[in-house]
Amino acid sequence: MATTDLSHLPEYTLLRGSALMNNRRRPSQYLLGTTQHVVAVTSAFERSALIQIGEGLDPLHQVQSHHRDELNDFLQNLAARGFLNRNRAQLRAPKRFLDEIEDRDLAAKDFQLRVNPELAQSEWIDSASDGGTSTVAARSLYPVILSGRSRVITILYSLLLASGVTRVRFSDRHHRPTIESCDLGFGAISHQQLGLDYYEQSEAARRSLSLFPIDASSRHDLDTDRPVALIHYGDCDPVDLVEWSNLRMPHLVIHQPIGDEVVVGPMVIPGETPCIRCLSLYEIDNFGYTRLERIDLNGALELPVVTAHYIAALAASQILNFIDQINSTSESAVARNTGIGEVSYISFQRLTEPQVVAIARHPLCGCDR
Repeated sequence: MATTDLSHLPEYTLLRGSALMNNRRRPSQYLLGTTQHVVAVTSAFERSALIQIGEGLDPLHQVQSHHRDELNDFLQNLAARGFLNRNRAQLRAPKRFLDEIEDRDLAAKDFQLRVNPELAQSEWIDSASDGGTSTVAARSLYPVILSGRSRVITILYSLLLASGVTRVRFSDRHHRPTIESCDLGFGAISHQQLGLDYYEQSEAARRSLSLFPIDASSRHDLDTDRPVALIHYGDCDPVDLVEWSNLRMPHLVIHQPIGDEVVVGPMVIPGETPCIRCLSLYEIDNFGYTRLERIDLNGALELPVVTAHYIAALAASQILNFIDQINSTSESAVARNTGIGEVSYISFQRLTEPQVVAIARHPLCGCDR
């Protein structure tokens, strides 16, 4: 039987997507990282060590003793700057049979292909040094509620499930329950489901959309645990806003568009951050009006296709950042931008140019008392 010598394998790995770039200002050096996260590679010896780590080899293997101290210092610097995973961990799909051989299991291979991009994103933003596994795995623990039946909510449902948020559910199963023509092509909704129950079809698609395996008998739409966050599309009933605030439920509102402009945010943590009324008072102070007090004349029911996907991705990113920071012990991760206290004014015509405004808790609001 052939055996594999594992003694030369390193106890750490580079973050996924790492690359060496020529330093054009200093031709003898290389740069490792991104525009926001970079470290200088000052010698061919360090460059060789990085290449070996990237290939899954141990750079200390067969290194002469007088070079070990230099290399150890370099590795410690990489670890301190967050470029190394030091804790070996891997997400694995549960075995379907006791005698199953994982290397031959197509479902296990498919799971690794789907989870790797999520791990790559997560390991660059946390400090767990475990390849992002603890961050992505924790997403499945937190319930999230979606409210306001729309294209955006349909897309958001599929994005959150595919990103590992297994316990996402709808707050209302009776609002516009029939699948209509404007739903087709969004999320998991196809033309074959036209006229069927929207909520039942969405629940039926949960297993195929979800990043993590879901038991066929489970019904997450009946989950009654307190949600970690709520995302609402459209106008909010003032009673709901008061209820969310009293329950201290974090919520993100995607406001009903006016003309060719839609507003997202702020992400509200009741009692801690600016609320929806703070947004209203901010708009009155700066524009002389607020979108929360208007008379609709001939508004469109849904957002354009491209805009709906863009807004859904933006909202999903904010919610994932919010969930990920709950599970993070890194001060930098907790402090990073998650849309809290920020409002995005987005024109349908210029999606690449959102106007992001940071608002404060308004003194006339009273949410800070």
